[in-house]
Amino acid sequence: MVTALFMSRKTAVYGYLLNGLIIIYGTVFMAHFSISEMIAKSVPLHSMLLKSTLADIGIAWGDFFVGKALYDMYMRGTS
Repeated sequence: MVTALFMSRKTAVYGYLLNGLIIIYGTVFMAHFSISEMIAKSVPLHSMLLKSTLADIGIAWGDFFVGKALYDMYMRGTS
């Protein structure tokens, strides 16, 4: 859905806003889920990073920066 919003200059603002909200909520919820799951299962400290959702959060933020680049491109008028 968010990708479709970036296809038009008129809706790129809404795509950028929705993308940012999804990334913020996703980061908070994924980090909370990961931390609470690690605490509940008593996972050793050295394997917490490998079994956490840190990689998923990184991918989500990468998506955000792609959306930001698209938004900036539309606002500069280079498309």
